[in-house]
Amino acid sequence: RSEILRQAAAERDIEITDQDIAAPRELVIAQAGGEEAFNAAIEPANLSEEELEAELRVQAIQNEIVAQLADEVDESAVRDAFENDPQGRFGEKVAVRHILTEERAEARDAIDRIESGEEFAEVAADVSIDQGSAQSGGDLGEVARGQTVPPFEQAAFNATEDELVGPVKSEFGFHVLEVTDSIPAPDFADVEEQIRTELEAQTGGPAFSDFITGFISDLAIEVDERYGRWDEASVAVVPADQASEAPALPSELPLPSQAPQPSEIPS
Repeated sequence: RSEILRQAAAERDIEITDQDIAAPRELVIAQAGGEEAFNAAIEPANLSEEELEAELRVQAIQNEIVAQLADEVDESAVRDAFENDPQGRFGEKVAVRHILTEERAEARDAIDRIESGEEFAEVAADVSIDQGSAQSGGDLGEVARGQTVPPFEQAAFNATEDELVGPVKSEFGFHVLEVTDSIPAPDFADVEEQIRTELEAQTGGPAFSDFITGFISDLAIEVDERYGRWDEASVAVVPADQASEAPALPSELPLPSQAPQPSEIPS
C-alpha cells in the first residue's frame, strides 16, 4: 500500500513535508487523550515514531491525490451547504445531560434528589433508562437543532445554563435535563474551508478510486513466494493456491472517511 502510493505521488509530483504531517500528528495524539495516553496506546502494538510518521506521510499522499482529482467547488455551493445544514453541524448547540424515566413520578423523584444535594451524574447512573448516557452521568455531549425529538429540543434550547428542567415528556418517556454550556453558531468564514474540503471529497473520493485502480493495473508487482502471489482481480496479495476473486476497490487503500453522522435522538 505504502509503495503504491509513494509511486503515485512521484508520478503526480507530490512532495510531503514535515509541516504537512505536523497537524495530523497533533490530531492523532489529541484524539488519544494526550501524548502520555498516546504512547501507552501504541506501546502494545510496537508502533515506533518512525512508523507513525511513515503512515501519516502515506495518508497525506492519498489526501493530496484526492484534492488534485476533486472537482472545484465554488463559494455559492459552500454557502448553500452552510445555510442548508440538515445535521445542524454549523448552527448553535447546547451541551446537555439528561435522565430518562418511564414515569413522570420517577422523573420528579430524580429532580427532588438532585435539588436535595445529590449529584446529577449519580442520579442519572442510578435511575436513567437511557443506558448509553447513564454510564457517563447522563451526558449527551453537544446537541444541535434537529438532532433530538421536538419536545427535548425545545426544552434544551430554551433552558438557562445549569438550570434543572423537567419532567419533559417525549415519545421515549420523561426527561430531566440540564444544559451545561451553550455554543453559538460559527461564522461562515470560520467553517468555509472545512465545508469546501468536505464537498470536494465527495467528488475526489470516487475519482481517487478510479485513479488508484488504474494505476495499480499498470504496475509490475512481484511478490516473494513465501507470502503468496499478487492477484490483479482482488488487488491484493493472496495465498498461492487461492482462486482469483472479483475485482474490487483495494481495501488497503480506503477512501477518505466521511464526517460521522450524529445520532438522531437521545436514545
